Amino acid sequence: MISPKAIDESLTHSSADAHKSDIVFLPIRMDGPIGIYTEQAIDLMKDLKGQGVDASWSTAKESRGWYGERTGIVELVVIPLVVGVASSAAWDALKKVVRMRKNSTFKIKAYTRTHADGSRDAYIEVEGTGSDIASSLERLDPWRELKSGINSDE
Repeated sequence: MISPKAIDESLTHSSADAHKSDIVFLPIRMDGPIGIYTEQAIDLMKDLKGQGVDASWSTAKESRGWYGERTGIVELVVIPLVVGVASSAAWDALKKVVRMRKNSTFKIKAYTRTHADGSRDAYIEVEGTGSDIASSLERLDPWRELKSGINSDE
C-alpha cells in the first residue's frame, strides 16, 4: 500500500482539480508516470458523486491505469483504496458508500489535512468488510471532536 511519503508525492504532482475536491482518489501505486487505481474505485467514485460529494482522481485521465482482480467469491476480494478526505461531510459519505458494500472486503488508507493553521494531519489505514470499515471510520473520524462540540452547543 502507498506510504504517507508517497501520498505527499502524489499530491505534489496531482491535477489541479484534485486540490479542489472533497475526496481525492490516489493511485495504489505508480507505474512510471501512470497512476494505477483499482477498478472497484470507479464504482465508489460514482456512489460518492451520487451522494453529492465532489470526488476526483489525483491524476489526469491520460495518466491513469487500472488494476483488477477477478474471482468468483466476491466477498474474498480485498479492494485497496487510497483516498484524501477534505471535509466531515465527505468522510460521512465515504462511510455510507463502504457500508453499502457490507460483504466486500476493503483495505483503505485515508488521509486528511487541514493546516493554515488549524493544523491536522491524519493518516488512517483500516481493513475489513464494508460494515467493519464504516464502523472503524466512525470511530476514527478526525472531525469527531468538532462534531461533538457542535452537538453539545444545542
